[in-house]
Amino acid sequence: MYKARSLTMALCSHAEVVRFFDGMELVEPGVVVPTVWHPELGDPVPGQDDGAVPGYAGVARKR
Repeated sequence: MYKARSLTMALCSHAEVVRFFDGMELVEPGVVVPTVWHPELGDPVPGQDDGAVPGYAGVARKR
């Protein structure tokens, strides 16, 4: 899909994403796959399964 639109994508490791938050206070559960972030707050979306979600998500506070 990206190649067809002449876009490039560089995947980052977990450690590389965690470094983005250096100097900040990570909110629990930290840097994790998006589906781990408070799944109880979301409603199921028709047509989506519980497959793997590529990428990581995190929230942090500036100190």
